[in-house]
Amino acid sequence: MSPAGARARKRLLPDEFLAVFDKAIGPTPLVKAESLNRTHGFRGLWLKLEGANGTGSAKDRLARAAVHDALVRKCDLITLASCGNMALSVANAAQMAGLPAKVFLQAVHLPETVEVIRSYGAEVEIAAGDYEYAVAQSRAICGDKVYDANPGGEHAEAHIGGYEAIAAEILSDLGGKVPRYIAVPVGNGTIITGVYCGFVRALGVDRADVVPHIVGGSVAGQNAIVHSIEMGRDSYADISPEQMHVTETAAPLATWQALDGPPAFHAITQSGGFAMAFADIELEGAAKELEECEGIGEADPAATAGLLALLESRRISRLEDEERASLETGDVVAVLTSGVRPR
Repeated sequence: MSPAGARARKRLLPDEFLAVFDKAIGPTPLVKAESLNRTHGFRGLWLKLEGANGTGSAKDRLARAAVHDALVRKCDLITLASCGNMALSVANAAQMAGLPAKVFLQAVHLPETVEVIRSYGAEVEIAAGDYEYAVAQSRAICGDKVYDANPGGEHAEAHIGGYEAIAAEILSDLGGKVPRYIAVPVGNGTIITGVYCGFVRALGVDRADVVPHIVGGSVAGQNAIVHSIEMGRDSYADISPEQMHVTETAAPLATWQALDGPPAFHAITQSGGFAMAFADIELEGAAKELEECEGIGEADPAATAGLLALLESRRISRLEDEERASLETGDVVAVLTSGVRPR
């Protein structure tokens, strides 16, 4: 939806907001990756195209949950720190609702990104530090009437719940069949936690043992969740901020202190899944392969991290052993947090 179409002249009630916003969000397409199946030896690789949401990313789902919650709480302002897409989604949703928004961005972002976010009516402040510093700045202005839309805070349950619909939509599109693996890009861990919780909720306690193996993909050495799993830790742990060297490509995935790190770590390990990390050039190559093989363009390289974890795992199993041979036979789904197929 364009900025002009998103403008609201008055503060909407919570139900009024949902009635308007839900016209631009989900259900997003689930498409079979025919070319990637042939090339990489899968039989049932599917792509969940979250770029079909209103502002072009999965973050619209959290924006829906956060803005609705802020309206229920009768807040006067919504704030968050962002690496770009989340700021755009929240600014758009807040403008629809007639709710002022203030976002804090890292200096790594291009001026055009800042201008697009401002075009949705949000106030933008450039943080003089890393993402975690930007979060601290955002949270410093929170209070009774200022809603904290950052992951991992007091509203974390509502925000994680915003992504549960992804799981329900996948189950519906697969005719109720549970995929063997679900792969998701990992930044703060909010999306991957929400997808896992969505399957647990949809399947119920009696079928919790058939929840898909949750697979996380992220950027090498720059994500605390994936690093914790790669190191074989028993629980989530932060990494040293000194080792962070965040690039524009890595920014959506890089965090030394993942705000939803513990539940995301639990989702991957409890489900029997795995996590892998990649260099910028590998993520950029995956985005290029997506466009060339499947005609899916406009995907941020970071959005391909989950898919890349599946592709790399399949490659390793072919070269070394068949530990993950089930990737060949069962349905596996990669959630692309941005990117769309041409009409």
